Amino acid sequence: MKQREIYIVVNKRFKKTGRFFSELISEFEIEPIHDFRTEIKKLRAFLRLLNVETGDDRLKISKEMKIFYGFAGTIRNLQLQLKNICDYPGNPGYAVIPAYIDYLKKIIEKRKENVIEFTGSKNNFTNDQKKIIKQLPGKSGKGSAKKFLQNKMNELVYLITELPDDDVLHGIRKLLKDILYNWAFIKQYSRLLPPDFADEEKIKSFTELIGLFLDKRMGIILLETYCKDCEENGFFFEKDTRELQEIEGAWEKEKEELAGIIYIKTGLLQIPAVDHAH
Repeated sequence: MKQREIYIVVNKRFKKTGRFFSELISEFEIEPIHDFRTEIKKLRAFLRLLNVETGDDRLKISKEMKIFYGFAGTIRNLQLQLKNICDYPGNPGYAVIPAYIDYLKKIIEKRKENVIEFTGSKNNFTNDQKKIIKQLPGKSGKGSAKKFLQNKMNELVYLITELPDDDVLHGIRKLLKDILYNWAFIKQYSRLLPPDFADEEKIKSFTELIGLFLDKRMGIILLETYCKDCEENGFFFEKDTRELQEIEGAWEKEKEELAGIIYIKTGLLQIPAVDHAH
């Protein structure tokens, strides 16, 4: 890619990020939050690819943008938790554990207030965009694209040796997402990928599977965290606790089933590290 092409990609990412940021701030709905975070991930993945060309990590999003990204993710996790609790079989809306549901709603509103306070009058990331554009490399050659994918494969080899581990699965998903978001620039080197993951759709399918697992894991963590908090503050009756423990048990079982499928698939990824000299 020439610098003009790089410039177009970066501007496109920032334009979409700004649009989703505005939608997010106005409503704090699940989908705009998801869209905003996805655009940030795509931007960061592209900057990582460009950093292979520059030979350093100069291209990165600002600390402010990273903090906002984290805040938005926290709100979305809580919103999904609320939805999953309300949609849980036998719990239509408020039929069961209303205390926990109300508690989650209060936490969500508090986090929204924190975000608005943090952002202040800021309504876009223009300064971040200008800073990154000033540092763009003059080009991004095919060698950089190939090296990027080789680096990812070597990292994948290492992560697989650390399984089973929930945090490692998160790392594997993040790594594969970097590949997906840069697919247009690296697909000609897809032969470097394991055979069962050598095309875009297969990678998408696997990352979605890990995503389901991680969502289930987060749901369990939020149950444990907020249940403990609520109990310590006397918000629960005994029946509420039993209901939440039942949900946690069901989610644990689903999480274990997903893990079994995932670890079978990762067993297919046993590939040698790539020697950059060849």
